[in-house]
Parts: sequence; structure tokens; C-alpha cells
Amino acid sequence: MEKDQGERKKITARTLFGTGGIRAIAGAMLVISGAAHLEHPHLFLRDVLQYRLIGGDLAVWASAIIPFIEIGVAALLFSTVRGRVALGSAAILFAVFFVAQWSAWLRGLSIDCGCFGAYGRSAIGFPSLSMISILLAVVMLAFYIRKDDSVAARNAEVIP
Repeated sequence: MEKDQGERKKITARTLFGTGGIRAIAGAMLVISGAAHLEHPHLFLRDVLQYRLIGGDLAVWASAIIPFIEIGVAALLFSTVRGRVALGSAAILFAVFFVAQWSAWLRGLSIDCGCFGAYGRSAIGFPSLSMISILLAVVMLAFYIRKDDSVAARNAEVIP
């Protein structure tokens, strides 16, 4: 039985597309990062090795694959399909970067974060730790909000 018009929850365009800005910003950052890493793979490999979390062949493979993962996740974020998948993928990727940066900082390593390759070299410190922490928190929040939107959207009419 269909719900009465008065009982339907109303979803505004703002509610439905509120995560769009977050997806666009996170996607742009991942495209810039991925492009920088692809343009200068030797610098990215050096950055991966300086974290001292992985080494040898695994570091080579990681530095070769991560830029494509970044661009792929960015493509998901820019697409209008599967918002939760895109946000969840971005959250996982940012969580990996979050753990790597915080572990390097806590171990006292004085290294470049490697965030944007040759486009912007900066040591791990307050700016880079703040950026990745905020990105992770905002993407996780958007993932949660998107869950609420998708459930509500199934039971509501869209009002422009």
C-alpha cells in the first residue's frame, strides 16, 4: 500500500546532493595526487620507501598501483553512480594515508608526506596531518549522511 502524500518524507535537492561537494573536493585531490605520482613515479617510490612501512618489491608494486587506485576512486567520486561505494572507497584510501602519516610522525621520521608528489613537497607535520585527518573525517561523515539519504530517498519524493 502506497503511503499518503502527507505521510511521505520530503527530501530536498540540498539533502540529496549535500555530499556532492565533499565528493568533488576529495575527487579533485585524488586526481591531482594520482597525476603527480604518475608523472614522477621515482619520487613516489622514494616517498613510499621513506615511510619505512614496506620495502623492496612490495614498495615498487605499491608505488605503481596506488596512483591508479587514487584516480579510480576519484572517478567513482565524480560519477553519480554508487555514492556510498565511492565514499567508502575514498574513506579506506584516506585511512591508509592517515595511518601511514601518523605512524611516520609518531616515529619521528622527518620525511615528505608524498601527498602531491612533485606538485607540492611538504614535510609530515601539522599541515599534512590536519589535511588527512580532516579529509578522512569529512569523507566518513559524508558516507554516513549518504546512507541516510539513500534510505530516505527510497521512501520519499524529491522536491527541487
